[in-house]
Amino acid sequence: MSQVTISFAESALRDLEEVQAWYKEQGVPDIGARLVSQVLQRTETLVDHPDIGRVVPEFDQSVLRELIHPPFRAVVSS
Repeated sequence: MSQVTISFAESALRDLEEVQAWYKEQGVPDIGARLVSQVLQRTETLVDHPDIGRVVPEFDQSVLRELIHPPFRAVVSS
């Protein structure tokens, strides 16, 4: 099995930064930091388990899987 590499689209990184900034503006920066940390940790599970998650419904291809961590969705291609 080949090594899985995780990469993020620039738009995804911006979304994570914006969510963290929003929680900071609301006076609860720890919640934003925790959410971003959880999303990143969950995504890291793809390194060891690239086939977890469900098939992305709109593409219906077994090589595309998604992990949902509301309000985010991570899509991986194996």
